[in-house]
Amino acid sequence: MNRRDFMKSSIAVTGFVLAGPAISFGTEAEATGLSRIFVAGGDASEAVRSVLSEAGGMQAFVKKGDRVLIKPNFSFSNAPDAATTTSPELVKEVVLMCKEAGAKRVTVADHTIRVARTCLERTGMKAALDGIDDVKLSVPSKKSAFKTTGIERGKSLKSTEIAKDYLDADVYINIPVAKNHSAATVSFGLKNQMGLIYDRWVFHSKYDLHQAIADLATVIKPQITILDATRCLTTNGPSGPGEVVKLGKVMCSTDPVALDAYATTLLDWGGKTLKPEDIGHIKYAAEHGLGEMDLEKVEVVEAIPVKTG
Repeated sequence: MNRRDFMKSSIAVTGFVLAGPAISFGTEAEATGLSRIFVAGGDASEAVRSVLSEAGGMQAFVKKGDRVLIKPNFSFSNAPDAATTTSPELVKEVVLMCKEAGAKRVTVADHTIRVARTCLERTGMKAALDGIDDVKLSVPSKKSAFKTTGIERGKSLKSTEIAKDYLDADVYINIPVAKNHSAATVSFGLKNQMGLIYDRWVFHSKYDLHQAIADLATVIKPQITILDATRCLTTNGPSGPGEVVKLGKVMCSTDPVALDAYATTLLDWGGKTLKPEDIGHIKYAAEHGLGEMDLEKVEVVEAIPVKTG
């Protein structure tokens, strides 16, 4: 049963139609019993090809006819070098891999914090996807583009409005940028999923933010998370400007908790050296059984470079 059938939901998309098809990922930790993270350096396009190739290739995840949602961060109206948003080149490459895999549809979506059109232009996301056939670029903002969804396992958050873009997809790929966050300390995969809800501010005003992020992750589950760490905003996040470190890395995992835990150790965030257990939402997500926080139980695999073009 796919996500669309399970959620019994139809889609109402708001946004900008551009062009391109789809993907389908996922599987748990392999026979070793360890969660695995695949890491590659270099150009964003080549690096994402490398990590996915090492993870089994797009064809291992995508089924012909799948409807795929890609969730990058293009929520702020800053240029890519500011490191507040996901690399448009990386997103474009994932879209192209989706098309190669033969998916029926690809939607690239984010509920932006700043003015949508300005975000799409300044981040380079619209320009990157222009000219690719059949890709839908969605910026859901009206309440009609969301559906109230119960969160049975939520310890704090019991329901929220989730984008129909997600509910209607067969496959969901989360593509966050690695950055510091003033309220959540870090913003990687788990935090990035707040861009799929209607009212993110209630997470700050009504709930424990970290617990709400973890609770949300019990119902919004990526088949794979691809973390853009090509350039990382290490201070004054999420909107910047702040210190940008050009780490030059892309990594992916089917375990969103392990990936966030590993990313926490890559750099100092907000001027502090942190451990995974220092980040509330990572700890709470692990307690929910959503993935592995103990990096002793995580295998990090350096991917073999794959040339593009």
